[in-house]
Amino acid sequence: MISAADVRAELRATAVLAYVDVPYRESGRELRTKFCPKCGERSTACVSISIATGAWVDHAHGCRGGVLDLLAGYAGITRFPDVVELGASIAGITTTADPDHERRIVERHRVDAERVARDAADRLAAGMRAAAVWSSLARRCNVGERYLAGRGIDPAELRGRGDVVRYRANGDPAVALRDLATGAIVGVQYRRIRGVGGDKMTSETGSQVAGSALYGKVTDIDPDGVDVAVIVEGLADTLAAHLQFPGCAVFGAPGAGQIEAIATAVAPRVVAARGWILLTVDDDATGIGHVGKAIVAACRAGLRLADADAGLEGRCMVRLVELGEHHDLADAHAAGWRWSWPKRRAS
Repeated sequence: MISAADVRAELRATAVLAYVDVPYRESGRELRTKFCPKCGERSTACVSISIATGAWVDHAHGCRGGVLDLLAGYAGITRFPDVVELGASIAGITTTADPDHERRIVERHRVDAERVARDAADRLAAGMRAAAVWSSLARRCNVGERYLAGRGIDPAELRGRGDVVRYRANGDPAVALRDLATGAIVGVQYRRIRGVGGDKMTSETGSQVAGSALYGKVTDIDPDGVDVAVIVEGLADTLAAHLQFPGCAVFGAPGAGQIEAIATAVAPRVVAARGWILLTVDDDATGIGHVGKAIVAACRAGLRLADADAGLEGRCMVRLVELGEHHDLADAHAAGWRWSWPKRRAS
């Protein structure tokens, strides 16, 4: 009898994609495609699939699963035994006695372990490069500081918040990407202030976006001190948040798709501190969708969604910060909007 565990151990995502003729490209340790096994074709390659395990996630809508879910979705199979049988056929597993079967599984595990070790070494090297780049950036730059001031972000006030921003030689502001668990620098993100066309945001080559945040780390939440986590989207909002929410732990998402992951990592620490998560959102469909997922993730961890008029007596809360007519926190800050803490309700 074919075991599902054996099929999972030997079935490669590349073999599945080749079998169902789904186009993809390799990106580091992942395969990227615009075809979601559950939702169908997307406009962008928002589905990432682990080369090592076949685990996948659609970053647009949050669909996810393992290698057998991948096969079932692409092949349109609903019965699990049928999925296992097809997966076994693709992986070359047979029901007849196969003296090389165990050897091939051991060999596959060895290859996978070597890949994991190489990936860990690559991440370490990339982190060392990112830390070196960050150390080389200037703490002061007239061009960059004039740009921030023009956006309503006071560079002098920002310097008082710590080592939040540095600058390229051309003035581009930079913020370090830090591992959420350890705080180690794992990348650098820049805001381009010159040039026409292209992305406004760029990252240092090898920067690790997954599992990281612009500036923050989970241990910034301290049950005996800081009990409010502020999660925002993007570099400019990260800088504005340091000015809007002094004394709070700021976590900048290096892209809307990372907001949910940051909330998932931060929420248990906030629950232990009996504190709050404050979420801001860009006024677009992407930002609203990902913040909604972040709220769900925070509530699963034990937080409660705050009512619009909830006062400071509420603990273990997640609250969506209302920015009025402003597109994002940076725009609101530049326009003079200021966060005011909710008052305690009258007893």
